[in-house]
Amino acid sequence: MSDHNTVLRRVLVIDDDRAVLEDYRRVLTPPPARPAGSLAASFFGRPVMSAEPTLEVQVVCVQQGTDGVDAVARAVAAGQPYHVVFVDMRMPPGIDGSETMRRIREVDPSLPCIVCTAFSDVGSDRLRAEFGAQLVVLHKPFEPSEIRALVRRSTDRP
Repeated sequence: MSDHNTVLRRVLVIDDDRAVLEDYRRVLTPPPARPAGSLAASFFGRPVMSAEPTLEVQVVCVQQGTDGVDAVARAVAAGQPYHVVFVDMRMPPGIDGSETMRRIREVDPSLPCIVCTAFSDVGSDRLRAEFGAQLVVLHKPFEPSEIRALVRRSTDRP
């Protein structure tokens, strides 16, 4: 349950590799930690409030581009759109990441897509030319802090 100091981010991950999907889950939904400020509270004798809101992430993972497009369409229809989507470029035997992003844009034009891939048949410059200069392209293996930062900065959506 979210409180007033919690920011919910709905994240969709589209990647054909189950191990990579588990990496995203582990990075974005870490095990519960000690309450913020508990060490400071024991030291100072009072709770210390964090100014930064807690990030709560709901992660949905699918292994094919068409499944990702369907998930986006269902989320939009339910009035609960995703905040950001991470897309792999090579996902045999289905459609590739470029086609996946094209189809997602047809369903939800404002949904930020982040490419995260080990190999791509399409260069970063060409991707940015088609999907916008602000398109983020990450290479696997990714840095966990980078993934969390991108989710934290994702656009505010209803």
